[in-house]
Amino acid sequence: MDNLIFYFVLVAVFLAIAGHFLGKRRKVRYRPRYSDADRLDHGAQMLRAANSASFSTKKLMNLGEYKTFRNLERSLAGSPFRVFPQIPMDEFLQCADNDAFFAINSKRVDFLIVDNTGEPRLVVEVDGSGHWLSSDTHLRDAIKLAALSSAGISRVSVSGRGSEVEIKSLVSQHLGV
Repeated sequence: MDNLIFYFVLVAVFLAIAGHFLGKRRKVRYRPRYSDADRLDHGAQMLRAANSASFSTKKLMNLGEYKTFRNLERSLAGSPFRVFPQIPMDEFLQCADNDAFFAINSKRVDFLIVDNTGEPRLVVEVDGSGHWLSSDTHLRDAIKLAALSSAGISRVSVSGRGSEVEIKSLVSQHLGV
């Protein structure tokens, strides 16, 4: 009788463990489906919040970024290239792999340089005094670099005190202008 109970417990434990491992499937992201009424209600709540709040402006770039922006503009003057500041990566990169896409969709680049067709050609990042303050800076930079490299977009870093000559040299090296 004791052997029968032992085997019964052994089989139950085996089935529980097997069920645990076999039952693990890729997690499916849950995206709630909202009715039109829910969307309107949510939109109305956001409108009420926006109407009742007091907004003010803030600078788009810090001083080092703005100096770099002006130097980039001067370096690109007369060329077919344009520079855009503070661009979210999901605006110029796409990926069929949702996990990979979600790794970059909330990240921004300091400057994106595009050609005359709007094709991304070069990313310029300013490593100013605040760049290394976060403990995960290396990881965030590595994620950005992996995505940019995969898409064939070059990335260069400059200090917040980068001179016009330094920036013009980098731009010329990577874009031939």
